[in-house]
Amino acid sequence: MKKDYKKMLAIKSGLIIIMLGLLIWKKPGSESISVAMSIIMVLIATTFLRLKKPDSYKQDERTKKLYGKVISASWLVTLLSVTLLYWNNYLKIIYIPVDVLITMIFVIMVASNILFRFYYMRKGDTE
Repeated sequence: MKKDYKKMLAIKSGLIIIMLGLLIWKKPGSESISVAMSIIMVLIATTFLRLKKPDSYKQDERTKKLYGKVISASWLVTLLSVTLLYWNNYLKIIYIPVDVLITMIFVIMVASNILFRFYYMRKGDTE
């Protein structure tokens, strides 16, 4: 096992131990237990997948450059959408509750990241 994988495994194990400690300390309800257990399962699954196929997670200069371009474009789309939502609220065009606004921003961030990733990976070089 390489040093990076040991470091990643240690960090994820620490996060799992911290979450379990918080669950025992706070005595939460069933909803927070299910959320914490879901996060723990995702951490365990990603750790095993990364350890099982370490070659599929390697990055070279090209992919790092593409991911930088993807994040930049996604950030710009998110910033523009937040600006539009702000002006919508300021001018009182359409009433949108806060929880819906936060959900809209999150969906826009994730969707634009996925779409730009597919676009730039298919396009190739970003120059």
